[in-house]
Amino acid sequence: MKNIKFAIILFAVAILNQSCETYDDYNTDRPTNIGFVTTEIALVSLSEGQSQTRPANVYINNVADVDRTFNVVVYNEFNSTTTSPENYSFDSTVLIPAGSHDGTINITITDVSLTPETTEFLTLAIEENPDYVSGGRVTVSLQNRLP
Repeated sequence: MKNIKFAIILFAVAILNQSCETYDDYNTDRPTNIGFVTTEIALVSLSEGQSQTRPANVYINNVADVDRTFNVVVYNEFNSTTTSPENYSFDSTVLIPAGSHDGTINITITDVSLTPETTEFLTLAIEENPDYVSGGRVTVSLQNRLP
């Protein structure tokens, strides 16, 4: 009986010793990835001349000891339905503070030339750069609401 208990304990110790993982092979040289957290901002329905401002959150996969700034650009994915520039403005850069993964920009939509009952789109992305991978984009759908 003692031998069976000893064998079971020895087996358990051997199993536990084998399952200990090390992270010596963990890749610490992963590329920096940055992108918008949400892919879509719900329909912004405006009357002529009316404006709305919506926040858009940005996430980066690593933390740095210094503030980092990234350029935000219009991404023309929906070429034929992209809204005219007079209908929007946005922060042209996003700041990721030191020690943080997150940043926010503001997008302001103003109905200057929206076509009634037609949905138009604005898609924003973090500007491409060889130093990082630009990920998720955010698309704002907007529409003129007849008075």
